[in-house]
Amino acid sequence: MAKKYKDEDAKRPQPVARDGPYVMMLFLTLVAIATGCVLMYLDADEYSSKSPPAVTAPAPQKLGDPFKDPSPPAAVPPPAPPAPPGGDPMGMPPMGMGPVPPMPMGAMP
Repeated sequence: MAKKYKDEDAKRPQPVARDGPYVMMLFLTLVAIATGCVLMYLDADEYSSKSPPAVTAPAPQKLGDPFKDPSPPAAVPPPAPPAPPGGDPMGMPPMGMGPVPPMPMGAMP
């Protein structure tokens, strides 16, 4: 009986390996990840020699004291000029139906 199975296996066609594109995609992914890691390292190395700017924390006020704003008052911008009356700036007619003329009373069914 063992011989029968070996004969059938010999007659059976061997499957074709179709993993070439997938291996290429894996390789390209590996190259992209390695390139990204190298670029991130170079970017971090460039900024590692610089120190961040010194920022001082604001001093909290005591409870019950009146509010003191340390920043100068902001300038109030002048009001915008009103829009000119008229139609659409693109020259298009207004959307919608507009006024509807009244119907005569005798025309209603």
